Amino acid sequence: MSRRPLVPLAIFLILGILVRIPDAFLILLLTWLLLLLLRKNFILYLCFIAIGSLLAELHSYSESNHIRSFCEKKGELIGTISSYPLIYPDRTYFILSAEKFDNNKVSGLIAVSLPHSNYSYSERIRLNGVRIKEKKPFNNPGAFRKSYDKIDHRIFVWNRDQIERLGKGKANPFLFLAYQIREKAEFIIKETMAVPYSSFLMGVVLGDDSEIPEELKDAFVETGTIHIMVVSGLNLVILAWFFFVLFKAVGLGRKSSGIIIAALLFFFTLVTGASPPVLRAFVMVAAYLFSCILDRDIDPINSLALSAIILLFLDPFSLFNIGFQLSFAACLSIITFIQNLPKIGFLFDIIFVSPVAWLGTFPLILFYFGRMTISGILANILIIPLISIILPGGLILVLVGFISLGLAKIIGLILFCPAWLLLKIVLIGKMLPLSSVILPHPSIPSVIFIYLFIFMLAVGLWRRIALIGCLILANLIIWNYALAKPEFEMTFLDGNSIFIQFPCGNMLVDAGNEHYGKSGLVPFLRYKGIDRLNLVVATHSDINHIGGFAPLMRLVKIDRIILSNQFKDREFIDSIKDLEIIRVAYGDRIRFGEAKIKILNPSTKHKDENNNSIVMRIELGKFSALLTGDIKKEAEAMLLGDNIASTLLCAPNHGGKTSYLPCFIKKVCPKIVIVQGGKDEVYQNALYTKKEGAITIKINEKGYRIESYEKVK
Repeated sequence: MSRRPLVPLAIFLILGILVRIPDAFLILLLTWLLLLLLRKNFILYLCFIAIGSLLAELHSYSESNHIRSFCEKKGELIGTISSYPLIYPDRTYFILSAEKFDNNKVSGLIAVSLPHSNYSYSERIRLNGVRIKEKKPFNNPGAFRKSYDKIDHRIFVWNRDQIERLGKGKANPFLFLAYQIREKAEFIIKETMAVPYSSFLMGVVLGDDSEIPEELKDAFVETGTIHIMVVSGLNLVILAWFFFVLFKAVGLGRKSSGIIIAALLFFFTLVTGASPPVLRAFVMVAAYLFSCILDRDIDPINSLALSAIILLFLDPFSLFNIGFQLSFAACLSIITFIQNLPKIGFLFDIIFVSPVAWLGTFPLILFYFGRMTISGILANILIIPLISIILPGGLILVLVGFISLGLAKIIGLILFCPAWLLLKIVLIGKMLPLSSVILPHPSIPSVIFIYLFIFMLAVGLWRRIALIGCLILANLIIWNYALAKPEFEMTFLDGNSIFIQFPCGNMLVDAGNEHYGKSGLVPFLRYKGIDRLNLVVATHSDINHIGGFAPLMRLVKIDRIILSNQFKDREFIDSIKDLEIIRVAYGDRIRFGEAKIKILNPSTKHKDENNNSIVMRIELGKFSALLTGDIKKEAEAMLLGDNIASTLLCAPNHGGKTSYLPCFIKKVCPKIVIVQGGKDEVYQNALYTKKEGAITIKINEKGYRIESYEKVK
């Protein structure tokens, strides 16, 4: 075997998870027997392919009484809280270990969201009249795909009357102690530091970002420094380094230090909630500590392969987790580059970690998020030395707080300076020109090609060729998008919004609710490389149509917004007061380059707010589209006297029965009917986004073509 024997084993294990060959157990037995007889490496590799496939199959299996088998059913659920509850301003989130559903014994874990209240680990609760829902991603380009999480179902509880507390249930004593310590640590941090520094310190030390203001969180995202707000490999490396220095100062040897630090970091992992990212970071750091305990030098790439094997044995589908991919990409990049640099000193290595980690992760970040954080390189170089002070300092603050809150407040005053400076760097970095560039989504071959050149640069292989290749690739990508001819296309998203790309600009109709705005709409716009919306329409004041504007306005620039004269939601109007607001009424016309837009509703004030929706007919060349908002039969009847014949109809009110007026459909006479949502399915031969995912209509002088995301993804 090579000096890195675990690397090929990790690669073949990953291959087995990806291919998921049938009858993996029989193949595993056969290859194991061959390995015993022939003792050949290639048979061992085949064995690991079979192991990977078998792990994937076992991970997919669930018992017949698993909670997911009651999906979409409504009833009474009893269970025990099995995670540390995260308390947000309006909601509380935790994981529930299910025990009974409508008197049926069940098993499995389920995510629960309920009204803000204080709950604790191991508390038993009864939830009445709740519906089990699958955790589905929005089926749009750019949205996160299924993460293969074991916790793939959830419950939303809206009324406190549905909740009944049943006392204490079974608890893991180690987790119970760890969460008690965490609760006390949160209290100490809140008492010794002011907001937002207390919220920031809880994120850094405890991995809890629930109380960080959204604007500050967005600044960390846009500067590529969000990784310090969660307990990651960097945090654990800094703590390990701090303890190594401390123990060395008191005369402890390397082996003894490794054992103590491994135990401390394990307990720290439990205190922070033992979430998958934290466990992943602990395993990766523990692999290095293991070499210290054995008192021998272990190749870091081999250690990284060992970490991957352990994590994939625990959860093979973590391979598809974005955090898993980013963690290993960053570590591999750091190890590869630093091994090929002259040894200058620890401080240089710490500072150099930032640009190297950025280089290793930016292709994946571009692929998943459509964003390249240029200012993040400089910001990370500046904040890593600061976080190396704040993280150990925060830990000391908590430990001292258990003894004396007064002394902890003094430490809090000392920590205020580096914390203030770090937040200031992040906020200034967000305001820099080109701090965060939104780019179109690259293809998988492009990402592989970029990583190939990064690897060649790292190992010093054909550096000039690699540099020339990178420049050629960059030119091809830039000119490909620069010379692309603008098209007229309409995308009806899985959610309450429509994105329209005109040859001379863009328009967005509605933004869905807040969750969709953040998790469905914004990722789609980033996927498309859109950081500015020229025109936005809020058809009416339903929260499921305007709730998503809050996250949208924080992350995307908006030039103008259209409201009807009947739109009266004062809270929403106040939230958009900095935008140019255009009020429209029946009969108004808008020109958008060659496109003509005519407002057909509301022509009068309706009691039903849905009937006050803006209805508009968009015409470009021979193609026309009628967008109807949430109008019902009464408003549809009033449109019969207008020219509403259109190539495309976006079905009113999500295709519901209350909006299905046959004479209206006959007057429109559409060739294409698109239903966003569509619970009733009353339209025949219509395209439903709940089945097709995002539906895009691409129009040119020759005609139009329809693309379904579910079929092309």
